[in-house]
Amino acid sequence: MRMPAFLISALCLVVAWSVKAQPMANDAAPAPLPSASESGNELGTFLGRLNYPDPPVGPDDLPAGLDNFKGNLLVTKLRNVTEPQDPEFFVMDAAGTLVRPAVETSPITTGPLGVADSPEGIWLTDLADGLAVLNTLDGDFVRSFSTVPQTDSPEGIEFHPVTGSLFVVGGNGENQVFEYEPDGTFVAGFPINGVNQDGIAFDAERCSFWIYDSGTDRVRHYFFDGTAMTEQENFPGTSINGFSNGEGVAVIGDRLYAAGTGPFAALVFDISAASSDAGNPLCPGVFADGFETGDLSAWSTSVGGS
Repeated sequence: MRMPAFLISALCLVVAWSVKAQPMANDAAPAPLPSASESGNELGTFLGRLNYPDPPVGPDDLPAGLDNFKGNLLVTKLRNVTEPQDPEFFVMDAAGTLVRPAVETSPITTGPLGVADSPEGIWLTDLADGLAVLNTLDGDFVRSFSTVPQTDSPEGIEFHPVTGSLFVVGGNGENQVFEYEPDGTFVAGFPINGVNQDGIAFDAERCSFWIYDSGTDRVRHYFFDGTAMTEQENFPGTSINGFSNGEGVAVIGDRLYAAGTGPFAALVFDISAASSDAGNPLCPGVFADGFETGDLSAWSTSVGGS
């Protein structure tokens, strides 16, 4: 009998955490992070660890999913399988201070790993049941859809602010990101590099996606033109910096956050030197003709206005 993927994932996280002879992320305050100018401006420079607030993250909790929530970090957490508890999500700022208390997710969500903020609410991937689940900010169930047959192990999830669609990372060796309409209609699958991909983040400033690949311990940067994901560059992830394999990722400005395990903390990387696809029509704030939103005179001229 095959153990459910959720239990395998959770157990792996627990084992990785217990093997590491390092203090818990909440045992001490993080060291101040250097500014971009101090970091050397090299892509993927490791800047330090950001500890999760306690509460809501206690010794038995497993923080996994990350997303940018209005300039703060949206985090999912589940409890050690030996002490079951409804999964939760909460919001903390870039200093590790709790800014929105943890709320329990809807009962339908039993094993959330990925998390994505959207205009409709909070999307979670349910690794235990192969679902993408929409919750309100208070954790109430709105609706869900199955990611099967594309993947029975959805990992990271992200909302694209221009296409309005959801991008889900296959966690069962598919080496693909799957695009869905918010109603669950499957759009397309896009091959990606690596071995065992996890979290995904949309970078609004660079009009691109970042994906953490635990199989190679690389954070990979992709441009997306609506038809393909094309890797531009990558850098070493969580393991090489003294943590076990990571999970979710989030981008806020020139900082990429990766959910490290063993011990649990959000690792911070400098991505100020990353390439940009800002001229892409799929960028937030760019019209199809390439003009920036707000440049109304240029836009009106391009469409024959005065």
